[in-house]
Amino acid sequence: MQKRLNITTRNLQFYGKSNMEKISKATVLIAGVGGLGCIVSEILVRLGVKKLVIVDKGIIDEPDLGRQALYTVKDIGKRKVDVAKEVLMSMSGLTEIEATFTPISNLDKGKVHSCDCVVDCLDNFISRFELEEKLKDTQPLIHGGIQNDYGQITTILKGKTPTLKEIYANIKETDVIPVSTPTVFTVASLMAQEVVNNILSTPQLIGNLLIVELNDFTFTKIKLKG
Repeated sequence: MQKRLNITTRNLQFYGKSNMEKISKATVLIAGVGGLGCIVSEILVRLGVKKLVIVDKGIIDEPDLGRQALYTVKDIGKRKVDVAKEVLMSMSGLTEIEATFTPISNLDKGKVHSCDCVVDCLDNFISRFELEEKLKDTQPLIHGGIQNDYGQITTILKGKTPTLKEIYANIKETDVIPVSTPTVFTVASLMAQEVVNNILSTPQLIGNLLIVELNDFTFTKIKLKG
């Protein structure tokens, strides 16, 4: 416990002992360790969550290095979850990392249900909808997405908010999504904050969609119709 307090001392001063204990007992599933998932995972590890379950089927390639912060040129050709686990474990030693190399369609429901929060850091809506179907009723899903220099974030909770399928009913998939590196880091940081909000039972985006536009620094919160 002393080691945890030393590493997270600045966060302890901000959140207080009671809230830090809640964070230190939380298990979070990160679906996708690409641009968003790398940053969300790193923030949660540095905060000292108990456990991260990271899920991805991807292999690191050159274009990833422009926005996926856990990887370097020496990692090209390796599985993302394996490299991410190694890097994340080296940051503090406080967080257990479970790496699962699988597509979302094959992800075990029991593994999903064992987590306090689920974070959608995926890059396609088919996988997002598959992930959503695996949630239990009380499980918050923190969704984030990016394109160009804007992004969106919301918390989905069954029975209390619209589903992702309802929000994105008419969405069309894009083969290659153009993004800027600052947008990835900004949106991922906000997602991590909403994960913490949910862990502390103070979610800010249940029933709301936060739109972030980096071009002119506009932040817009839209009420979603249930």
